[in-house]
Amino acid sequence: PNSKSYADIERMQDAGNELRVEYDNSYLAQCAIEKISLVRHAGKSKEEIFTPETRRHITIIDSLKHPEEFELLSLIYGEMFYLVGVICPDDKRRERLKDVGFSLPDIQKCIGRDRKQSATGGQNTAETLYRSDFFVDNSNDTERAHKSQLERFVEIVLGKRSHSPTNDEYAMFCAYASSLRSGCLSRQVGAAILKEGVLV
Repeated sequence: PNSKSYADIERMQDAGNELRVEYDNSYLAQCAIEKISLVRHAGKSKEEIFTPETRRHITIIDSLKHPEEFELLSLIYGEMFYLVGVICPDDKRRERLKDVGFSLPDIQKCIGRDRKQSATGGQNTAETLYRSDFFVDNSNDTERAHKSQLERFVEIVLGKRSHSPTNDEYAMFCAYASSLRSGCLSRQVGAAILKEGVLV
């Protein structure tokens, strides 16, 4: 049901965990890939399936809960797969959950369980989130606040070359490049410090 109660969310979390334990941590991504393939090939002949389409389309998967889902989707779709991380401070998330009627203990359980569970097959959005290609700050309640960020990202994905990197993107590039200077795979860590947009 499209309900906002914690009991409904908990049932969905339990179901996801059970499927991951029963089959595989990437199982829900496998189901999404199968569904995408069935929808794209519905009503087509064998020849049509293998003929490149003149018009491209996208599929949006709402919410990955485990890093292995990300890994499988990246493997299957390669550079055509983009992960958008939606971030929001915990205090804002608590406020929103309280507004829809969650009790304080349920809020803590919901946020903690969503972030990372130690149990086999448990959710692990924290490990999945940091692999995102792009981050959207969801702390602002207005749609307009997200629109320009998302439009810029989509334009870059579609090949528009007039967007130069933001200061944050430039700093992250420098941090990543710095991490590659270590030959030890367990120590590939980099950092970058900017002061008023200039790399220190």
